[in-house]
Amino acid sequence: MLVVGLREFFDNVYEYVRKYGGLVQTTGIDESLFTEFLGDYSPVHIERMTELVAKRNDIKFQALIREGDMNFVCSEYAEYRWLPTELFEPVPFYVFGDSLAIMSFQTTPAPTIVLHKIPAITHSYRKQFETLWKASAIPPSNKTTSKNKS
Repeated sequence: MLVVGLREFFDNVYEYVRKYGGLVQTTGIDESLFTEFLGDYSPVHIERMTELVAKRNDIKFQALIREGDMNFVCSEYAEYRWLPTELFEPVPFYVFGDSLAIMSFQTTPAPTIVLHKIPAITHSYRKQFETLWKASAIPPSNKTTSKNKS
């Protein structure tokens, strides 16, 4: 299934965790791209996710970003780790529930998001994520240095 846009994708993630809670795992993240493509919607989404995670204790976000990247835009609700540069690819994937979303910002139009709802594929990517998470470093600070955060 091809998801039409980035906002729709984030609405889907929000609705899923609102209904079911759970673990959301993301890698290949460059927060500046998401902020750029979401525009004015970015702070709206961050605020609603922060409020939702604060109300519930059954939601967890893990995000792998490039080693040295200090742009922790979602630090109010997400735990960041630095993926070694040689393992980092700027092709984000999101794993949540039985869903796997793979994104490319190098398409026209961008981004292209492919959403799979095939448990076997999702399970395989979750295992890959967990291996990468263990190989990644905890950044010195999970506080954002982004211009988008007040």
